[in-house]
Amino acid sequence: MNQTLNTLNELWIEAGEKVENYNDKINQMLKNENFSAQTLRDLTAKRDHAQARCDALRNLVVVVQATQVAHLRSSGQLPLGNGENQTDQSFISDFKALTFHLPYTKMGLKALRTILPEATEAEQAHLLDRYQESTLYSRQIGNIYTGALYLGFLSLLEQSTQLAAGDRIGLFSYGSGAISEFFTGILQPGFEKQLAGADHKAMLAARRQLTMAEYENQLQAELPEDGSEYEIDLAMDNAPIILKGVKEHERNYQVRD
Repeated sequence: MNQTLNTLNELWIEAGEKVENYNDKINQMLKNENFSAQTLRDLTAKRDHAQARCDALRNLVVVVQATQVAHLRSSGQLPLGNGENQTDQSFISDFKALTFHLPYTKMGLKALRTILPEATEAEQAHLLDRYQESTLYSRQIGNIYTGALYLGFLSLLEQSTQLAAGDRIGLFSYGSGAISEFFTGILQPGFEKQLAGADHKAMLAARRQLTMAEYENQLQAELPEDGSEYEIDLAMDNAPIILKGVKEHERNYQVRD
């Protein structure tokens, strides 16, 4: 099994490097004003295919690792230490919700399922319900890479009516760099006042599909580096602090009333 895990790790790292190479090629192409739209579409499709393979390999690594640990424990080769059995049983009950990096939502669900057997039936149902709430924005927006974890966290806070100040939330971040991080946070009194669920719902509902030409214009848009003036269309930006444009190498911001 160790050989299988090592092979999967190597394939996963290799797949991640391919994704980075495609991204580098796309970025270089966009700097050339004479790039071909068809070539860009082809490269983007190859990059997306490579990313899907990378994500699938990462999921296999997680599954094999979990299977390996479970096998060692069941066979007595990895016995629990003093007090560790009690820790395993109480760990899940410490959390009101667990959120995950969500390049696509099934990945987080598979990760959650690996620890659900440690919870009671009531806890399992509660965690699964909170997980579904955390995936709403990701289903509507898609993969935003590093920000996907925090998009899921925001979705959870703005969709759930079952959370309260003092609740502990677990956040599990992982990526194609063969590293991961698990950390926790405790909801503070008044956290609900910082949320904008209705505004975000309206923003998502107001979206429209771009034409290919509009999409390509967005990809090519860059802030000037020669000191010239550049104004930004703020029609769809409702943020309280906005970047209005750039003039003579200075960025001009505005605080809305």
